[in-house]
Amino acid sequence: MITGIGTDLIEVERVERVCRKNARFVERVFTKAEAEFSFRNKKNPYMHLAACWAAKESFFKATNIRCRFRDVEVTHESSGKPYFNFGPSLEGKIDNLRVHLTISHIKEYATATVVVETAE
Repeated sequence: MITGIGTDLIEVERVERVCRKNARFVERVFTKAEAEFSFRNKKNPYMHLAACWAAKESFFKATNIRCRFRDVEVTHESSGKPYFNFGPSLEGKIDNLRVHLTISHIKEYATATVVVETAE
C-alpha cells in the first residue's frame, strides 16, 4: 500500500551558488560518497548535488520523517538506478517501509520523486 509520495524540483544554479558561497554546506548536507560521486569527472557536479538535494527533500515530504540530511544518502546501482542508504538515526523509523526513488536533471534543473509503501 502506498503511504506517501514526495517530489522536489530545484534550480542547479541555486545549489551551485550556496556551495561556492559556503564550503561547509557540502559537508553538512551531503555525505562523502555523494560529494565524491558528484565531483568525480563530471562536467557539472552541482547538477548531481542538486539531484541529491531534491531526492532528500522528496524523501522528507513522502515520509514526514525529520532527520539530518546526511542520514539520507543517495547512491546508485551499477545500472545507474538511484536508491537511498539510511543512517543509524532512521533505524526503527523506516523498517516497515519500501522507498522508491527516481531522479532526473538537465542543465538548469534537478528533480526527484519518492514513493513510499508499507512492506507487506
